[in-house]
Amino acid sequence: MSIKEGTESVSLNWETSTTIQEFLFTTDQVLDAYIQGALIGKAQGKKEALEETQRLQYEKLLDNVNSATAIVDGVLEFSEKLNIVPSAEYLKLISWNKLNILITVSESDFLKPELLRIYDFIQGLKNRISDLLKLEIIIAPISDDFDEDSIFSEGYQFKGIE
Repeated sequence: MSIKEGTESVSLNWETSTTIQEFLFTTDQVLDAYIQGALIGKAQGKKEALEETQRLQYEKLLDNVNSATAIVDGVLEFSEKLNIVPSAEYLKLISWNKLNILITVSESDFLKPELLRIYDFIQGLKNRISDLLKLEIIIAPISDDFDEDSIFSEGYQFKGIE
């Protein structure tokens, strides 16, 4: 069996219409083509992976905010049973899986011994949440001359609505 250029016979069953030289590549050419293809694929794969990661983080952030909202609702309900009336609630987003909640109460409510029961209640709720949510809840007293802008300057971007 012999291989010849042009349209001559390559084997008994095959015939080439172009020169064989057009299909012969050096090892370096093959490696360069592989590397180039890998780089293009890698860049595309990174872009798709980043988009998917961002989408999943956004979805989980929404889930975590909803979970935090449910917990705060439970805390507010429990607080009112103890005659401790929160003034306002604030949410600070640290990351998609870490949220801080600030619940403000009057100074007189803050000094009530029942406040400790609220912290126990909060701990019980926090033990039941997903490992994908790190939630910190702080209860703080406010005075009559309280300036809400100071809360926002601390990074609490959202205020609970009634």
